[in-house]
Amino acid sequence: GVHLMGIAGSDGMRDVQPIFRIEYQPQDWISIVGGSLYGNLNHRLYEPMYDFDRYFYANDEKGLQILTDTKHWDADLWCNWETFIEPGDDFQERFTFGWTNRFYAIGDKNGHDAFELSVPLHIMATHRGGQFTSLQDTCIETLANAMAGITTSLNTPDKFIKKSTLDLDIFGFKNNSNKEHIHTHFQDGWGIYPNLTLQNNAWKVQAGYWQAHQYVGARGSYLFQSISYFDEAFERADRKMITAKLFYEHHFEGLGVGVEGQVYHDLDEESTDFSFGVYLRFEDKFKLLKINK
Repeated sequence: GVHLMGIAGSDGMRDVQPIFRIEYQPQDWISIVGGSLYGNLNHRLYEPMYDFDRYFYANDEKGLQILTDTKHWDADLWCNWETFIEPGDDFQERFTFGWTNRFYAIGDKNGHDAFELSVPLHIMATHRGGQFTSLQDTCIETLANAMAGITTSLNTPDKFIKKSTLDLDIFGFKNNSNKEHIHTHFQDGWGIYPNLTLQNNAWKVQAGYWQAHQYVGARGSYLFQSISYFDEAFERADRKMITAKLFYEHHFEGLGVGVEGQVYHDLDEESTDFSFGVYLRFEDKFKLLKINK
């Protein structure tokens, strides 16, 4: 297939990327994917580790991926090779490695049990460097993030609130570069992010509290960072923020129509950021070619 991205107010297509995927499934519970990965939101990373807007501006991921799917354990192991270099290139190679796991201790992922308890464990590392680049002052940098938590869910299908979910998660950051190549403001840090989600068939409401110390997520939402993506001189070692989100989606045959609103309030800066979205999602299967044997 193909991924196309256009932005209102910008002439032409901003990005055109081919999609080519080879998938091998030796057993029912494991799949090996090469080429275009099941990436972005499919990794099911949390916002401090993965900016959801990357679904639009960095949708294409290519490399190798191993997916496991069992009753009590899901996992996604992948390497996204973002930039390849040859000798003499004046830019650096870049790639991202990740491994997301969820262990179902009580109940299973199908939501058939009244009470569920699961344990997420996520690891991700980003690297930029390369010995062949022609750049004179090369920053060889490796940043790592990890997350561990507990997720409890209460399923009440006969009530207005069909499902209630509480996430208690802790995040970690570590700069694993050599000391002479450390260019971030901080060498390590942490963050906690408890979240409560209430949902029924169409609505989902979420509220959370983010508190962090020297936390940096190379692929995370910039609102959760202790540094700025836009101003290298800016830093805030300690962060305290309240988040609130509202999602609504209505499904027709093969078509989903949704709206969303998200609010982020920084308690220390006493500032509020927000975003709104409207989207259409078409999902269907149809034959492109019929072959008579």
